[in-house]
Amino acid sequence: MKRKIKIQSISAWSIGIALILTVVFVVILHYEKNEVKRFEDATDQYIVCENAARQLQDGSDYLTEQVRLYAMTGERNYLDQYFEEADVTKRREQALESLKKYFDKTEAFQLLQQAMEDSKELMLTEYHSLKLVATAMGEKDIPAELEQLDLPEEEKQLSQKEKLEKAQKLVSDNEYRNTRGTIMKEVSGCLDQLLEKTKNRQQRANTIFSDMYLKLEIAIMILVILLLSICIIVRKSIVVPLVYYNPIFDSWKDKNGYKPSKHGLCSRFLFRNDMCYIMIFLI
Repeated sequence: MKRKIKIQSISAWSIGIALILTVVFVVILHYEKNEVKRFEDATDQYIVCENAARQLQDGSDYLTEQVRLYAMTGERNYLDQYFEEADVTKRREQALESLKKYFDKTEAFQLLQQAMEDSKELMLTEYHSLKLVATAMGEKDIPAELEQLDLPEEEKQLSQKEKLEKAQKLVSDNEYRNTRGTIMKEVSGCLDQLLEKTKNRQQRANTIFSDMYLKLEIAIMILVILLLSICIIVRKSIVVPLVYYNPIFDSWKDKNGYKPSKHGLCSRFLFRNDMCYIMIFLI
């Protein structure tokens, strides 16, 4: 005799497995949400820090542009714009603070910090050039940084033309260009470090995504197999026996003159087959 299958037990096991899979789905989706957030944060941080590195470079370039224009033209507005950037706008300082927020004590931050130090060192040469031009042009109201700078005696004795030529040479000679090249290399190195760090984070996030999708696929396959198994069991244990015994029951009703209850009560007939017990309810 074949072993009987209890539909109640199958239902209980099915509900239990479904609940477990539901918990698995919730955990995976929650973890995936966190990883997506980390991936977005890494991308946003790279964008912020890339902008910061370029902002520092732009600030340094702007100072160089203004000091050179002032040395070539002697127009006061270039002097004012130089110190507005250096003392008010401060794009370089803001860039360093933006990078420090996410990448403090990293190689990328150290490179940008070194670029900032080199830019400040370069400003000493630029101050020298600005003071020569301001003296040559007879400027009276000049920034405090230039007031405090004292020119050597030999430069004070130079003519206006010679002072302007000296000022132009200070911001265009090999030493000045080499220092600017060093700053550009440091900013470029910072960007390379940021890109590498961000790529590593993105690769880690992609690996985690792949693992989570694989787990989801396995869980879905288990759920599909469970549903198919339930369908097969229900068909073999309930549908097939009902189809088999239905003609027998119809014949029994005809022979015994059975009529449905007028009060809507249930009449129960218990049939047995080799697979299971079936309870038929007739209204």
